[in-house]
Amino acid sequence: MEKAKISIQKTKKGYDYILTFDDGKPLKVHGFDLPKDINGKECEVERINGLPSKIIIDGTEYTKTTTQSNMQENKQTAQQKIKNEPKHNSQIKFFAKAPYNFIPLNKDVVKAQDMPEFNKFHDDRFSGYIDLVITTKTPIYIRRDKEESNFFSIKNGLPIIPGSSLRGMVRNLVEIVSFGKLGFIDNGKRLYYRDVAGKKSNLKDIYSSKISKDKIKAGYLIYDQRKYKIIPSEYDRFQDTSKEFMIEKYNNDYKVWSGRMQKKRKNWIVKSISNSGDFIELTENDIKDYKSDINRNIPEYYDILKMAKDKKVTLPNKIVELPNGVPVFYVEYNDKKGNKKIAFGHTGFFRLPYELTIGDHVPKDLKSDDITDFAEAIFGKESKWASRVFFEDAVLEKEQNDIFIEETSPKILSSPKPTAFQLYLEQPKGENTGLKELKHWDDKDALIRGYKLYWHRNTPDDGSKYSWKVGKIEINYNDFIKFLEKANISLDKSVILNSKNIVKDNKKIIINCLYEKLPIEEKKELKEYLLWEETKAQYTIIKPIKRNIKFKSRIRFENLTKEELGALLFVLDLPENHYHKIGMGKPLGLGSIEIKPSLFIVDRKKRYTSLFNNDTWNLGDEDKTGEINDFKEAFEKYILRNISDKGNASSLWETPRLKQLKIMLNWSNTEIPDWLKKTRYMMIECPHKDPAYDCICFDPKRNTCNEYKDRPVLPKPEKVIQ
Repeated sequence: MEKAKISIQKTKKGYDYILTFDDGKPLKVHGFDLPKDINGKECEVERINGLPSKIIIDGTEYTKTTTQSNMQENKQTAQQKIKNEPKHNSQIKFFAKAPYNFIPLNKDVVKAQDMPEFNKFHDDRFSGYIDLVITTKTPIYIRRDKEESNFFSIKNGLPIIPGSSLRGMVRNLVEIVSFGKLGFIDNGKRLYYRDVAGKKSNLKDIYSSKISKDKIKAGYLIYDQRKYKIIPSEYDRFQDTSKEFMIEKYNNDYKVWSGRMQKKRKNWIVKSISNSGDFIELTENDIKDYKSDINRNIPEYYDILKMAKDKKVTLPNKIVELPNGVPVFYVEYNDKKGNKKIAFGHTGFFRLPYELTIGDHVPKDLKSDDITDFAEAIFGKESKWASRVFFEDAVLEKEQNDIFIEETSPKILSSPKPTAFQLYLEQPKGENTGLKELKHWDDKDALIRGYKLYWHRNTPDDGSKYSWKVGKIEINYNDFIKFLEKANISLDKSVILNSKNIVKDNKKIIINCLYEKLPIEEKKELKEYLLWEETKAQYTIIKPIKRNIKFKSRIRFENLTKEELGALLFVLDLPENHYHKIGMGKPLGLGSIEIKPSLFIVDRKKRYTSLFNNDTWNLGDEDKTGEINDFKEAFEKYILRNISDKGNASSLWETPRLKQLKIMLNWSNTEIPDWLKKTRYMMIECPHKDPAYDCICFDPKRNTCNEYKDRPVLPKPEKVIQ
């Protein structure tokens, strides 16, 4: 124990406690719940790794509490350790965060039971219906038309949850719990990468082997006789990063600005063609590889294939003629099969296609057409056999009023980024995998993580940091002007441009409040712009359903075995406090629903014995809700008998895979301290000095840091909740 004197300093956020030791060195204290009447008192301090772990004042012992300041202090200590480690031995100390996680792939594919004949009802199988009562646990939203804000509806303006949405949700879960094949995945999809300024990694080595200063070539892309060709040229660099994507004629050459990037200092000059008789013809695969990169971060007008056809480019402020072709950069290399490839792009360091596809990372049995699994048997297979389950739309239960949240704008939802291989691929040491050991999309032995599901997140509605609503909307000034022109609204008549409450300059317009807080006319004009078909704004307007609103639906089924019906009931009748997710905005916390099923079996002999049953039609249906567990148990036993990766499980939920699924579906996770911090998207510019974000990175030179920089790996669900 060391002796020290404690003092208190008042701050804007409360109080800071400072210990001054006998050597005169002060130390700020975090993570202790100390009284306010201790200023100037002597105390005894116990330290671990230089940080106080126990403080004794007037005989009273204080230990650290699990507060945010405590976690921030621990994090900064770990960050300091990272900083002090030798670069060659650096390891990832903090794990990735995301509003989603993965249910691991199954080793075995459980084959379906024999298919019935479809032209009759079978006495040894079950037909009937499952009634569903659906309760919204968070706001939910399903859009019908991208130019509308209203919730999905067909007639009378009453909202419905489409049967197709319920069907997709249920089928996905049946596929998981029945240890089926991995459906609804684009096996032929090829991803793209660029690794220029990143830390030393295997992928950077591969990229550098194909694209480096001595391998980059320049030229002009032309479209001639229905073929794309590149006429080689020379290139140079110039120091100017003041412009976004831009092409300008410069004497007989062309200057090319390829977009802003952190630490970028130079752009490109493509020299005039010296010998137009030389050219390189691009193959269909070369063109396909370029077209397939839909996540390329360039403006729509910067499509170099279209520019080559048009022989011009229409920039935001002018048209640049390109009579001799489009300035491009390219490299020539041989793929793993020895085939010659030409990759090209708008900048010297462009994105390259991985040689392996997503499907190359899925085990053969999980994509085999030779095996029929439970999901295919129950839900049908296109051009082979029909479905035996039929989902009705979920309609609003009667006598419910005030069901809608006022029109609002949700936070921007980015598209999935499977190019982040550290998140989407299994890694050899899990979340402890070092940078040099990470598997990427061209590693043959790398497997995808599995089924992607979103966590339940009970986010607030108030526009705060973790609210699903956006508290500030930024739109491009020039795009908004184009909208006004299309809508025949003059600049002096625009309520947005003339609003005193909105910040604007010649680049962007900033609305610093919730959408619903705007005056009526401003809301109307902004809504028209955000839902305009040609808008480039990433914001939108929605009108969600409130919490605790009830819908009812029905699933009809025919000729299911006891085990097949059990599979449906297993994913519908979840353990208590475990819920489903549906609709838009799942990463933001929208879409959580509770489902309560009731089971009715049709006795076909009874149905056709008499026409009436007292005063109603005799449908022959019997309420078998009390027997739901019997069907679920039959399904569980069947699956457990046919899988090898069950561990010591005596029930299906105890198997290693479904433990992860159960964790993902558990609503109780929302009560974990700092749950919204644990399950947020990572940021390229995380404000690490703000403890509200609990950044996993640290940059002593800047107020923000890039959480993706060290490629942290996403832990399994069971570790996220620890």
